[in-house]
Amino acid sequence: MANIIQKSYNARRAEMFGKKLTAIDKLIMLRSPIWTHTEVQFSQRYGGVSFSATMQDNANCCRFKQIEYTHQAERWDDVIIPMNDEQEDMAYAKAKELEGTPYDLVGLLSHVTPLDIIHPHKVNKWCTETVTIVIGAGWYAYISWLQEHGFPVELRPDEGQLLAGYYFRAKS
Repeated sequence: MANIIQKSYNARRAEMFGKKLTAIDKLIMLRSPIWTHTEVQFSQRYGGVSFSATMQDNANCCRFKQIEYTHQAERWDDVIIPMNDEQEDMAYAKAKELEGTPYDLVGLLSHVTPLDIIHPHKVNKWCTETVTIVIGAGWYAYISWLQEHGFPVELRPDEGQLLAGYYFRAKS
C-alpha cells in the first residue's frame, strides 16, 4: 500500500497553542471556522512530498513542497487515503499536471461570502479544491460520491476535512 495523507491545518487549535493567525487565516475562518488550509502528502515512494495550492512562500500557485509538519499534533489533522501504487501514481501525475496553476483567490472569496455573487475560476485553484482533484485522480469513486451527494470539488477546508474523513474512515 502507498497510502497518502490529506493534511488539514487546524487554525483554531494552532491558535490555542500560541500560533498567531494570519489575516488570510482569519478571512477563511469566517466560513471555515476550524481548518484554513489543506495539503496532500504523498507516500515515501515520492519522498513524502506535499502538494497544494497556496499563497505562502510567494508561490501563488499549485506547488510541491517538502514540509516537515512541525507541531503536527497542535496544527494538523490527517485523513489517511488508502491507495495502491497505481492509484498513487495517478494522483501524483495529476499533481504534476496541476503544478504551476495559479492560485484562485477570487474563488476562495466565493466561500467567504454567503452571497452567490463571486464564483470560482474555471482554471485557477485553491488548496482544498486542488487536494480533492489529486485524491480523486487515484480514487474516482470519491469524486463520484461527492457529486452524488451534491458536493463540488471546490470544497472549503472544513468541508474537505469532514467529507474525506467520513468517506475514507471506512476504507482504511
